[in-house]
Amino acid sequence: MKERPHSTFVHHRLIHVSDLDRDERKWFASAIAGAIVSDSVVSPGQLSWIKNSLYFLSKKERLTYLKHIKNKSSPPLTSLPNIDRDKAAKIFLDLILVMMENFEIDTRETQFLVNAGKTLGIKEKRCMDVIRWAISLLDLFHEKERFVERIIRDEPNY
Repeated sequence: MKERPHSTFVHHRLIHVSDLDRDERKWFASAIAGAIVSDSVVSPGQLSWIKNSLYFLSKKERLTYLKHIKNKSSPPLTSLPNIDRDKAAKIFLDLILVMMENFEIDTRETQFLVNAGKTLGIKEKRCMDVIRWAISLLDLFHEKERFVERIIRDEPNY
């Protein structure tokens, strides 16, 4: 198969860092770092997410999060009990998009997403519903790739 694009899902981003307060921004940076390392693989598409979610931090804070990513360790996530529900939903969906960048969502990533969702006050059932949608979308993406490859190999029939 052809090499995948460096970023497929980042342009679907739902939350803008400028819409978040300081605590929400720090939580979002921790969550992005945790989402990226949860499967121990940093894909090229996830690099855009790192850049976009850490740019607002001080140099010292940025280095802390980058160290977590380099060491493939997840920064701690604390609860955000006062977060606006719309922001919580958009942040959660962005975390799923981060994980979709490597074109699969494994058990470790699912566990991270459910735990992150809980810290945002999202019920586990709702988290799992969205994770299933993401997995279905990735299945469709893989099927599209297989279709294109089959067409490339087929002799034209006019």
